[in-house]
Amino acid sequence: MKIHNIIFLALTTVFIFGNLGCAHNTAHEHTITDYKQECDRLMSKSCNKLGDIYFKGVDAERNLNLAKKYHEKACDLSNSDSCNTLGEWYLFPQPYHIDGLKHDPAKAKELFEIGCKNMNGKSCANLGRIYSEGLWTEKDVDTGDMYLGKACDLYKDGYACEKRAHMFSSGLNRPVDKDMARKYERAAVKNYKAACDKDDGAECGQLGYFYLYKKNYEEAYSYTKRACILNDKYGCNLAGLIDKIEHYDYSIAISYYDKACSLYYEYASADLGYMYENGKGIQKDKRKAKAYYKLACDMVKEGWNPSHCEKVEELTDQGY
Repeated sequence: MKIHNIIFLALTTVFIFGNLGCAHNTAHEHTITDYKQECDRLMSKSCNKLGDIYFKGVDAERNLNLAKKYHEKACDLSNSDSCNTLGEWYLFPQPYHIDGLKHDPAKAKELFEIGCKNMNGKSCANLGRIYSEGLWTEKDVDTGDMYLGKACDLYKDGYACEKRAHMFSSGLNRPVDKDMARKYERAAVKNYKAACDKDDGAECGQLGYFYLYKKNYEEAYSYTKRACILNDKYGCNLAGLIDKIEHYDYSIAISYYDKACSLYYEYASADLGYMYENGKGIQKDKRKAKAYYKLACDMVKEGWNPSHCEKVEELTDQGY
């Protein structure tokens, strides 16, 4: 029961925090000025880096419109990582306050195609998922499988390998083949680890999810902690969940939630609100609880997750 709750919560994918503890992190050799000068000289990697910095709010005040601006410039300069990022935003834009961003599957698909042509494994994997699952397009299992195979076999994308492993193990659109499933699971782990070893926080987090699904909690915790160190908000949140639900260590869980909160993850802020509201591992303080719920409410568009905002109203009605 406990671990199922973790998996459910983990996969359920400009603020001033004051005394709430959501302190921002600084960990770059380059300065913002360096990246801007290089981006002005049409260095696409620096434009991409600026997009990531402004999106995460690391080393700079969070500004989602600037994040979009720099990712668009990087993509125009054929940076496949930025094209993929923009594609994901157009596919799932609901949580973000970004001017001109709306749900546009056709635009997302176009950006993924650009990324895939430029050898971006994540873009190929996203195309594979779109076609194999029939997401906002006619389902085409063969085309989806082709893109997933390309992402896994040629571009070493861990998610694509994991997806293929699941398809073989479950008999999804093909006969069950346990040997092929194990082959692609091994490839997924190898590729996740290779990317994680290169300090890709998101890939460390994905590997943590993989091990959690396999009920290897020690490895899951190890990789989600590493993901958090590398400023992956989902990794931070999952490490906190494991500490809270599996290790019963609320004090450490709070530190991970706090880091995820500083990286603008609304569920972490809401979890902190719950812990303050109910005195879970910390002294009960409903005013702080309300403040954290308010942060969670403000982090997403109106109506995207109304439960956070409803908690603010509930505590306000109680006089807090």
